[in-house]
Amino acid sequence: MEKTSQVDIKKLKSFIVEIFDFMEKENGMHIPLKHNLYWKIPYIEKYDLSKEAEISECGSLDDDWEFIEKASNHPEQAIPLMLLHVAPILEVLATQVKSYPKP
Repeated sequence: MEKTSQVDIKKLKSFIVEIFDFMEKENGMHIPLKHNLYWKIPYIEKYDLSKEAEISECGSLDDDWEFIEKASNHPEQAIPLMLLHVAPILEVLATQVKSYPKP
């Protein structure tokens, strides 16, 4: 059986704030996204390693960001499902900081 972890939300939140503080010091308040389109793997397939996932569609960071910007004006929209729009942006931001070693 696969081992699963339990996430401490308070610890995760604190760590994410530290990461954003680092990014802000290094890059300022705005970081341009150097990519827009990305492959989307359906959630159910993404975590089922018993078979190969099919990539059936692509996503857009621009669309994700536009969706987040609109939703951020409405506190009732700050629900966990929004992380599906946040995650792709966080993934690309990880490589957009100035100190990121270029491959």
